[in-house]
Amino acid sequence: MPTTAVVSSGTAWGQLEDKVDGFVEAFMDEKPLPGMTVAVTKAGRLILSKGYGFARVDGTRKLPMKPCMRSSIGSVTKAVVTGPAGIQLMKSKHLNPTTTTLYGPKGLFGEKFDADIDIGIQNGIKANKPDVAKWKRWYEKITVQNLLDHKAGFIGSGDVKGAAKMFDVSEAELTYEQAHRHFLRTRPIYEPGTTPSKELLEQLGTDRTYSNHGFGLWTLLIPQMSGKSYYDYVRDEYLKPLKLHHAIRPERTIPDSCDANEHLIRDGKLDVFPFEGNRLGLAAGGFMSSAESLVRVTVTLDTKHTVAELDSMGWGKDAKGKLAHGGDGSGIAYVAMFPNGYVSNSGTDLSEVHVAIAANIRIGNGLGSGDLKNLSDQIVKAVPASNVPVTFNLWHQSKSGCSCEDTRHGVPANAYQQVFDEAVQAGYRLEWIDGYTENGKVHFNVIFRTNENGIRWASHHNMASATYQEHFDEYGAKGFSLDHVDSYVVGNDVRYAAIWTKSGEAVTAYHGKTAAAHQESFDTLTSAGWRPKVISVASVGTALHYTALYTRQSIGQFEARSSLTPEEYQTKFDQNTANGRHLHYLNSFLHKGHLHFSAIWAQKPGVSRFQAKHGLTAKQCRTIWEDEMSAGSATRAITGYEVNGKVRFAAYWAK
Repeated sequence: MPTTAVVSSGTAWGQLEDKVDGFVEAFMDEKPLPGMTVAVTKAGRLILSKGYGFARVDGTRKLPMKPCMRSSIGSVTKAVVTGPAGIQLMKSKHLNPTTTTLYGPKGLFGEKFDADIDIGIQNGIKANKPDVAKWKRWYEKITVQNLLDHKAGFIGSGDVKGAAKMFDVSEAELTYEQAHRHFLRTRPIYEPGTTPSKELLEQLGTDRTYSNHGFGLWTLLIPQMSGKSYYDYVRDEYLKPLKLHHAIRPERTIPDSCDANEHLIRDGKLDVFPFEGNRLGLAAGGFMSSAESLVRVTVTLDTKHTVAELDSMGWGKDAKGKLAHGGDGSGIAYVAMFPNGYVSNSGTDLSEVHVAIAANIRIGNGLGSGDLKNLSDQIVKAVPASNVPVTFNLWHQSKSGCSCEDTRHGVPANAYQQVFDEAVQAGYRLEWIDGYTENGKVHFNVIFRTNENGIRWASHHNMASATYQEHFDEYGAKGFSLDHVDSYVVGNDVRYAAIWTKSGEAVTAYHGKTAAAHQESFDTLTSAGWRPKVISVASVGTALHYTALYTRQSIGQFEARSSLTPEEYQTKFDQNTANGRHLHYLNSFLHKGHLHFSAIWAQKPGVSRFQAKHGLTAKQCRTIWEDEMSAGSATRAITGYEVNGKVRFAAYWAK
């Protein structure tokens, strides 16, 4: 029996949840891992989605695992992402994977790698190398289906260090094409589509045939067939139609609120790993996902393909038709699908049950995906005895998933567009942008959130006054409403960044007004029932330029102050908190070398949790962000400023 209760969150059918909680607690009491997500479906209905343990364990600081949090899924990538996406592409091109070859005049690669193959054959692997002519023919026999079946004849995986040395580039600069050329020049193969004899393997200098390189080759095959990079195709043509392009993603160096850290056991303690970013072998095992997102994929695959078709995409199938795949690497994962009519050896009907488990610990810590398989078997067998009603479906109840927040501070202006494009392509919507100057150069603080509701929106930055007005009029004519605007200084000019949404909300706004003109407009508009949402101030020389946005939103009692010193801001903050008002807006600006804050406090909408801080270093801001995300809060504003040569941030979070 477990000795410690495991922290958990999520939703499930009660009887099933009680059983699964017990299984997971016992498992985590025995196995050294920080956290995991678990999801179960029955006949396409989500009946359990939970997070257990911790997404990050950093000494005594522990961030809980939520059901929507991603962890590395290792080789599950092959069956859930790469295989199905690759087959989808081949069907669109009317190519048969069983007859489409890789090398030679009729292969997808043509003669592109012939010289590398010849070098590999000439060099050999051992003195007693196999027959050269036979070996040459083996390469020309390799089909796409051989890759999907792990029978391409490849042995071992790519050698990043060796390839980088061979082509005299850094590991960060190495391309997959270079990695493949190195592989062909240095690794042996056995006859594709066969099971090599023990004698042949000894001759080739190995005792196992497993190779990640076969699936890694989709990194080159997909561009060859589609004209898009591997990830662009998978994201745009495979994951986006499933509405999972924000939920199943490669690892990134800067995580969002749904990314769980990898861990390793060192000296009996959990050691947290920094995020490393997109790996060269993405197609073979570089994605991150929650268990719930994995079963969303399996349910879709199950409705589109037969068991035999799925088996041909990289899944493993048992004699009764169960499909499963494990993943080991920077995280461990396991996914299983039981077809209609599947009965266990003990006589239990497991028809149409799918289960996924993803844990955030690296392989080599006394457990692997095989251990998750055993846990999965326990969970699956509990489903029939849990009497889940056919009407119970968490997806229909909107009680699954969560919004992921991608918050960046201090993004240099010359890097902002790339950050913006990557976020938008991954299904995020910009909710906040703040411009400020650091060492004479413009930087941005931004908040992106997953656009799960498909809100139409647009954004522009670095706009001069006339350009901003043109866009304001243009989007207004198209039915868009200004949702956020920020003014900031570039040299001796005021620039604007703004966001518009197709919300239908009534708004009124102005920009570039003097302090006196702003106050007059503020008094007139608020008297007429308009309520301030943004009051952004930019200082050029000795002049202040006011930009404001008002809505008809009911915010209850409010107070707006646009030129507070840090001390005045803290006093007003304390007073408003005591009077039941919380921050509605926060921004900062420098005027005559001194820091000022513009802030709006309001009663509504109500919040159950609230925190605001200023004078934060970048590290402090990130640490508080992690804690607030774990507590279920959302970042509402981040503003940056430079005082005495030091950059600091002010931010607030609310739930």
